[in-house]
Amino acid sequence: MFIKWSDDSNAAEKGESEDVQRVKAESNAFYQSAKEKSDRGAYQEASEDIEKALEIYPENIPAILHSANLKAYSGDRLGAIQAWERAQEIYRKIGQPENAELLETRKSIAYQAILDGEGTPLEDE
Repeated sequence: MFIKWSDDSNAAEKGESEDVQRVKAESNAFYQSAKEKSDRGAYQEASEDIEKALEIYPENIPAILHSANLKAYSGDRLGAIQAWERAQEIYRKIGQPENAELLETRKSIAYQAILDGEGTPLEDE
């Protein structure tokens, strides 16, 4: 169960510098690669690309959300919750609290799974 999110913003219209646009484009290239790998079921490779995307640009919301999806899919519910919380922080920072609120349901489901004893891979070992 993946959440799909897109960022249709146009950096040039926001007055971002060429350096910022380049960093975002590089991060988005890794994010797009991760999406393609996820579609093929290569989740470990997708996770590696997402990590690279977030190293380059830590506020890449689509990459953060994809990271949360990958973590939730692998059973790392706590990691997914942390990623969703990071996305919520950024949404609030950029003045989009309604998008932050949309992630509450995902977090609640993951918390409930932990409370029900489903745990995370680290706790199960």
